Amino acid sequence: MQSKDRTFQVVAIVGLIIGVAGLTLGFAAFTQSLTISSSAEVELADKELDVVFSSTNTAVTNGNGTTVTGVTSGTAGAVASAATINETTVSNIHVKFTAANQTATYTFYVHNGSDFTAHLTGINFATVAGTSPASSQKCTAKATNGATSGLSDACGDITLTVDFDGFSATTTPASISPAKSITAGQYKTVTVTVTYSGTHPVDGDFDVEFGDITLNFSSVAP
Repeated sequence: MQSKDRTFQVVAIVGLIIGVAGLTLGFAAFTQSLTISSSAEVELADKELDVVFSSTNTAVTNGNGTTVTGVTSGTAGAVASAATINETTVSNIHVKFTAANQTATYTFYVHNGSDFTAHLTGINFATVAGTSPASSQKCTAKATNGATSGLSDACGDITLTVDFDGFSATTTPASISPAKSITAGQYKTVTVTVTYSGTHPVDGDFDVEFGDITLNFSSVAP
């Protein structure tokens, strides 16, 4: 994207789309699917801001089939599947929790292929359609073995956090000041962490959906 009227101020937006489809908790067991998408190409005069995901921090590795696997911690029993990176997309993050106090963390990298510095200025979480009041997280009882009580409180026991180079955001829009910078050719770490505290009991299965997440990059530091 290029703004011809603002040659020296062009914002590169890396869309990090997290759509959780199928987080199921049944008698302290649930499954979660996240899809992360991004775009990171914005023209700047005759140059482009080129920020992409990679599964390593030594060489850009993000073709079809390149995977990153979540690392689980806490109570034994959580299972984290392999996610797939394809240049600007991280998809199929899928975690199954079987007890309280379990955490799964996926670690991957952002690479700045531009010949100038890129600046991460903020992380935004979109609201989930159908929530009232508007919320970036939505829980729904399953059709079979679905939760009939305790769902609202149990929903709050599940959190998703995005960390970038020491900056952390959890389902709340956050501006970054000063901005986190990625110099030309540099790699920075990104983690997506899903946690189930299990503080509140629930009597059945339910799905959790998170809104889209956007990492906003700019070619100019705010």
